[in-house]
Amino acid sequence: MQEITSNLTFPWHIALRLYTSVNGERDELTWGAIWLHKAKKAQNNGYSGSYLTLAEAEYQKMDKPYNYTYQFDDKSYAVYVLLAQETEKQEYQERAEAWLDYWTVGYQGERIKYTPGGLAFLAKWGSLPLTTNTSFVAFIYSDWLRETQGNSAKAELYDNFATSQINYILGDNPAHFLLDRLGVGRKHFCLCNLPRLPQFFCRSG
Repeated sequence: MQEITSNLTFPWHIALRLYTSVNGERDELTWGAIWLHKAKKAQNNGYSGSYLTLAEAEYQKMDKPYNYTYQFDDKSYAVYVLLAQETEKQEYQERAEAWLDYWTVGYQGERIKYTPGGLAFLAKWGSLPLTTNTSFVAFIYSDWLRETQGNSAKAELYDNFATSQINYILGDNPAHFLLDRLGVGRKHFCLCNLPRLPQFFCRSG
């Protein structure tokens, strides 16, 4: 990774033929460096922390959004949380909380849309997986805030949000349906497409 990131002649165009990253490769490089740091630190074999240094350097080059979420093509949001945990630096905590505030109480006058039933709705494509991803990382960050930072108010806010979203998907919704698009039920299909439920849409609950 160090060779790739320091080599400006690396043929990214070849990689892009196989995998197109909408927001660029920097978030993935930062993400990879953090996990290499974690692995080396766990080995505890005279590791100097070089991968964390690399991760922070790559972080400076990547986009820093707050109004989408962690998914296969965008690791930025999880990067904020992991770097906050590894360094406890305010910069990363502020980025993580700007994102989670956008999903909960709002950030700089912007807030994600909620359905009448209480689902945080980011996009028509993959609305439930995106909400689940956010909830998963919110659980991790809230635990860290509570256990190491003493910030129980923020921790409770993010934990309550994540719990409400997972409960919604598992059946605490207006239709009292297990939304098993994610594969959490016995059958794997999208309820949006069922002709027997013409009034039930993933976007209207």
